[in-house]
Amino acid sequence: FKMKKLKAIYVHGYKGEMFGNSFNLLKKYLENSIISLEYSLDYNYKNLGDAVKLLEKTVKEHNIDIIISTSLGSFISMSANVPGTFKAIINPCLDPVNEIPKLDPNTDIDRFSYFAKELEFENNMNCIGFFAIEDELFGDKFENKFFSITHGANIVHIDGGHSISKEGAAEVASILKTIFNFHE
Repeated sequence: FKMKKLKAIYVHGYKGEMFGNSFNLLKKYLENSIISLEYSLDYNYKNLGDAVKLLEKTVKEHNIDIIISTSLGSFISMSANVPGTFKAIINPCLDPVNEIPKLDPNTDIDRFSYFAKELEFENNMNCIGFFAIEDELFGDKFENKFFSITHGANIVHIDGGHSISKEGAAEVASILKTIFNFHE
């Protein structure tokens, strides 16, 4: 009797890479588990509305079980209506309207109107939040907002800064494997 692999997709942060360091660290630490990180979302950060639709479509088409997302990718993930899909939210940027221009003052904020959208509990009933202890970008600024949106989802503090560290990736993978009750 072999359990079906759970398919996961990664959603990177602002100007991040589909198959960059974070994806590769997470994939490495999820190896030999029931969770298979095969997909990564290729999106245009200048049009989050389209990014959310693309994520919803990809999850449906590929029967994705788990979305693992970081920073701005977590805003996209938390905006997506994907019933039955588990969301692992890492160092989320939950206020892109105010945060993105700090990173890039040339950002055309009018094109980010989708950002103003309130995140809904209905889309986030099945998730966990990971917050890095040394997040130099957001600190613990978004923990309460995450807790409030999700009506009290679990929050786990992980090692490292805003970009996921080796230790942070190992901790995320370990907890996801525990949630889905599978050990190598």
